[in-house]
Amino acid sequence: MRLIWAAMAALWLGLAGPVFAANAIDDATGRHVELPDKIARILPAGPPASILLFTLAPEKMIGWAHKPGPAAQPFLGDAAALPEIGPIASHGEPDLDRIRAAKPDLILDFGTVSPRYVEQAKKIQDASGIPCILIDGRLDKTPETYRLLGKLLGVEARGNELAAAAEKILAAPHPAAEKTAYYGRGADGLATGRASSMSGEVLKALRLKNVAGEEGDPGSLKVTKEQLEAWNPQVILVGEADAAASLKTDTALTGKIYAVSAPPFGWLDEPPSVNRLAGVIWGSHVLDGTPGDAAADLREFYRQFYRATLTDDQIAGLLK
Repeated sequence: MRLIWAAMAALWLGLAGPVFAANAIDDATGRHVELPDKIARILPAGPPASILLFTLAPEKMIGWAHKPGPAAQPFLGDAAALPEIGPIASHGEPDLDRIRAAKPDLILDFGTVSPRYVEQAKKIQDASGIPCILIDGRLDKTPETYRLLGKLLGVEARGNELAAAAEKILAAPHPAAEKTAYYGRGADGLATGRASSMSGEVLKALRLKNVAGEEGDPGSLKVTKEQLEAWNPQVILVGEADAAASLKTDTALTGKIYAVSAPPFGWLDEPPSVNRLAGVIWGSHVLDGTPGDAAADLREFYRQFYRATLTDDQIAGLLK
């Protein structure tokens, strides 16, 4: 009866997404997953889930799907000592030896909800016998995700705190809305994503008009310099300094080019997790000229989400 009432309450409130009840969850795949009474050891299925769990409940995290590099270590606190677990699936097939060696109570995936990942979550749970849940990783779902997982993992106060902070960031005004923009991934900056893709979500949150368009494959899109010049966006964001230098010297682009990359995790993408909230903060100040102090707001983001107290030199380095 508890599960029925929980589902009815969610429908009555008009809530889209997972339905939570005691010892069970209906995740983003639509699967009803029974959970253990105590969840103390959580295995993140990939980098986005690792970052989400690090911000919410690092004490329950077994290890990193891919351990952050040396530049990230000063921002990770005790989680810097956690081991690298590695991928728990290869070509869609579960790595049962790796999963069993980790001895998790729960496997958490966070990101794209597509047939591929839905099937992978089901395969992992069926093969290992360990509950595996997939949570929708869209940026605008971040507050909902924190509240859901905070309650699920027994850290409700922390989940509510981060949910409120995420709501405030995502609700910031954006006077530069409708400027045309491009986000370039990779060393050459010539891979991108459409507005509907995970990699295009920071542009969307900043109310920028993605020149790659709305419709089409939501995956990675390879473009040429000629195509990018034809689009001629007003704002160009890339994740690597080399990409910014290449686009600046080898193209006739007239828009401003920004290299936006700072530890411990990318501000725009790579991986597409809650770290992208920092990109929204940065863009609100640098692109929009929103009143306020970018350094102060980013310092507060690092304090709240990463539990990291930044020195003046560190914040200056992040904004360089």
